[in-house]
Amino acid sequence: MFATHQPLTTRGLVNAGAIVVLSGCAAAGIGVGTSVLDGSGLSGVVSSLLVPLLFLAYWGVQAWLIDAGAGMLGRAGSRRAMLVASAPAFRTWIVYALVTLVEAAAARSEGAGSPLAIALTVLTLPVLLWFLALTVRAVRDVYDVPAINAFALALLPYAAVALALVIVSAAGGLFRG
Repeated sequence: MFATHQPLTTRGLVNAGAIVVLSGCAAAGIGVGTSVLDGSGLSGVVSSLLVPLLFLAYWGVQAWLIDAGAGMLGRAGSRRAMLVASAPAFRTWIVYALVTLVEAAAARSEGAGSPLAIALTVLTLPVLLWFLALTVRAVRDVYDVPAINAFALALLPYAAVALALVIVSAAGGLFRG
């Protein structure tokens, strides 16, 4: 299921990077279509086009943070293996992008408050949880830790993003005041 069963070669890492970039490109293309449907204009298109770069950045930071966290458990040193094992999880973002595209189409044709649009919005949560579950599985495969530890390690990137948002918000508040 995961690429961790292959030998860790440069080719394995390149293939994993290709999965992340191609998943990002597919999600970006679908995101452009969503931007056209929901009328978000140029900002939506530009945001969508940045998705492959954001995927690559997140992929690298995620592996770094998880490996650092694994160090607290005495299991660090498998960052490359984590990169390879976690890459297939990024395919779930294509499903997420497709759901948001259908949601935008439903909102456009039936209205944003239509039962179909609301149901599709709710459907995005299981897709996000699917990404998290695949990441937890990759952490378990690479670091051979119990599920609760793998879950905690998989949440480290989200904690870092939350911290960055707090810092940016605080800095924005200081500059405004």
